Amino acid sequence: MGTEHLLEASRGLTTAGVRVELYDAVETAGEPWEFGSFTDEELHGLDDPTATRPAYPAPWLSGLTDEEREAATSAGLRSLKARQLFDAELVDDAYETWVEPHVAALLTMRRGADAVLVAERTVSGGTDWVVLHAQPRGLWLEEVIDPSGFHHFALVPLHQALTDLAVRLRAGLEPAVGEVALTLARQDLVERSETALAPLADARAVTQLTRIEVGGDGTTTGAGVLVAPGFTVVAEESEGGATISYRSVDEDALRTVLEDLLRPAGGRETGGRDG
Repeated sequence: MGTEHLLEASRGLTTAGVRVELYDAVETAGEPWEFGSFTDEELHGLDDPTATRPAYPAPWLSGLTDEEREAATSAGLRSLKARQLFDAELVDDAYETWVEPHVAALLTMRRGADAVLVAERTVSGGTDWVVLHAQPRGLWLEEVIDPSGFHHFALVPLHQALTDLAVRLRAGLEPAVGEVALTLARQDLVERSETALAPLADARAVTQLTRIEVGGDGTTTGAGVLVAPGFTVVAEESEGGATISYRSVDEDALRTVLEDLLRPAGGRETGGRDG
């Protein structure tokens, strides 16, 4: 379905209807639907402008005082209104709000995911994030957050979520396996981290991957990925977190780790909530 057709068809639909239209379009084409970019303050205003902390990484907004955050959020909502994506009207001493249907669908996809995978990557230029929100039909809402507080959203099939994440972990470096095999007690990392992690000192990008089962008991699982010109290493906890193993992996082994973290929510074929 072309973009113009999809936009026209969705005008009379509810938010849930727009979501289904988007799921259908991405599933049929096998290609992403791009929502575009939003700022920290715009998303904060759309989510909950009274919240003291954003639900997801907001690097620019998090550095502001409460007063600055309030002013920035108001400016963000004005920007959305100017782009005809949001409106608010005072009716009987209460505000009635309107959100453009595709933006409303995006917000509900983000809020309603049963599982979320957060990839926090640190490189020489700072820290950035990818947040993947599980959706029905094996799709994922991909949220890429840069250090300046811009969030780019796309609804993507599993294969693209996997490929995009693997590419980001590499930070532009060519694949290299290396020969790292370490098992360290957590206490050693606390007491002598510099010495214990010396074999990994050349890492150019370090990414912490954390999967959260939002729709269940909040269980978290994860892994770390360290990449250098001479190695690709996966770090995983064992013995209940008492030890951490660092092992070199090739491309196939890395993708296996990522595939496990991108498994369907709750072991079901369809992650996310349609309601």
